Amino acid sequence: MSPTSTPSGTPTETPTQTPTETPTETPTITPTSTETPTQTPTETPTSTPTITPTPTAANPPLETGSVAGMRIAVPRSAEEGGFVYYLGTATDPSGESMGSVNDRANEFMAGAVYTSQASALFIEPAATAITVNAGDFLTITNAAGEEMKVYLPALDTTEDVTLYIGSDGATYTDIALTNVACAAPTGVAVQVNFQPAAKTPPYGFYRDYGAVQEGHWGTVGAQDYGW
Repeated sequence: MSPTSTPSGTPTETPTQTPTETPTETPTITPTSTETPTQTPTETPTSTPTITPTPTAANPPLETGSVAGMRIAVPRSAEEGGFVYYLGTATDPSGESMGSVNDRANEFMAGAVYTSQASALFIEPAATAITVNAGDFLTITNAAGEEMKVYLPALDTTEDVTLYIGSDGATYTDIALTNVACAAPTGVAVQVNFQPAAKTPPYGFYRDYGAVQEGHWGTVGAQDYGW
């Protein structure tokens, strides 16, 4: 009896597994830090200093450090000591007084002595308001006995008044001597007053009740006061 042969089976192949690739990680990119730009500090603009104009050679100040006397040519106050004139330094005429004179009584009071410098008048009301006619003046005297006139503008006020003095006796409203309050007369042939008869004329003015201004112009002109 022939043995039964076992049929040869075709071997089952074990399939080759394709290995799963581990995915490559995408590297995390650290962002480069953005630099904050350095801010240039904004400079605060320097304010331009206010410069006080210096008096010009054409208008030099009256320079003095003391006064030996002061006299009002025509007192105007109806009351004793109605208002007071102080001659002081231009930088502080009320606080640095060289001397004073009160209206009506016309009494001089000596003050302090300072280094010679630009000067000014400080006028202060006391018993009454300040009343001054244009062309009025003070006569001031130095230690040598020399006299000088300081010319005043028309004033009618209850407020303090400061006037800066030029070397010729003219007065100004500013320390730079640019705004004239009352000019010093120069080359005047005649000074004529045209006010009504009831008014007191300024010192040194000629009064003509009938004539008009045009009739008194001399060869070098006339300085008139009022009408």
